[in-house]
Amino acid sequence: MDEFIALLNDQRQLLDDLLYRLVAARGVLAAGEIRFVGRASAEIETVINEIYVAESRRAEAIAQIALRLDISPNKITLRSLAQAAPEPYRSVLEHLHGEFLRLTDEIERAIATNKSLATKGAAELSRMLTALGATPSNDRPLTYGPNGRRRAVENRTGTAALNTYRGGQLS
Repeated sequence: MDEFIALLNDQRQLLDDLLYRLVAARGVLAAGEIRFVGRASAEIETVINEIYVAESRRAEAIAQIALRLDISPNKITLRSLAQAAPEPYRSVLEHLHGEFLRLTDEIERAIATNKSLATKGAAELSRMLTALGATPSNDRPLTYGPNGRRRAVENRTGTAALNTYRGGQLS
């Protein structure tokens, strides 16, 4: 049982790490620091992968417990284990059950907030790019001409676009 509780504590710590990374990503999104979004996402993905590994170990441990108790692993829950366990395991398992519920709730709320911020950020980025480049009425970027007035630039593709600028000279 001690090994199982150690696995659960590790998994609880990983969930806490995930929550931390989500809160950090929220700060990045709220600050509009687009350059750090990739890093924040990668850190979240790393923790999620670690959680999957821990979940696999926990499933193996539950299968072993189920074998000893001669019941299906699908019928074992943390709550049922806590209720069946003697003290001090009962209190520890009940505490961990409460921690998992709390962390899961906080993680779900953090994900919802981050999605909202990301959606708003994407909309703002789209508005900014529209102002700097392509307009809704046409997909041609707006630039400044020789007279300093804004103008739409023809889309050029392939070698035609490459041939327009040679050796510092427009062709």
